Amino acid sequence: MTPEFAAVKDYLGTANTIRIATPLASGGERETPIWSVTVDDVPYVRSAYGEGSHWYRRATRAGRATIVSDRGRHPVAVTRVDDEATRAAVDDAYRAKYAREASSLQPLLGETSRVTTLRIGEA
Repeated sequence: MTPEFAAVKDYLGTANTIRIATPLASGGERETPIWSVTVDDVPYVRSAYGEGSHWYRRATRAGRATIVSDRGRHPVAVTRVDDEATRAAVDDAYRAKYAREASSLQPLLGETSRVTTLRIGEA
């Protein structure tokens, strides 16, 4: 693992809201604020609005995204998570990290969002 990706993992585990930039089919990209968590040193994100979310569709189509932080832009790979045990662990991580945001948290724990769980990896 590169030191840059280690820093990205730390950022995704601690930042309250991150910005994910996803590529547009016409060129360029669009940034979207989302929440992220880390489980067993692996970062994850999911769409609060399900598979119809524009950023989610762009990220999964491309298999990549860019995490934008105050320290720069960090290309990452995204991989869909289909196993229930990992999704349950991600649920627990969202509950723990965003406990104070209870009303906003609920959509991320529903089945519509759970199926959009993405593992963030090194690009």
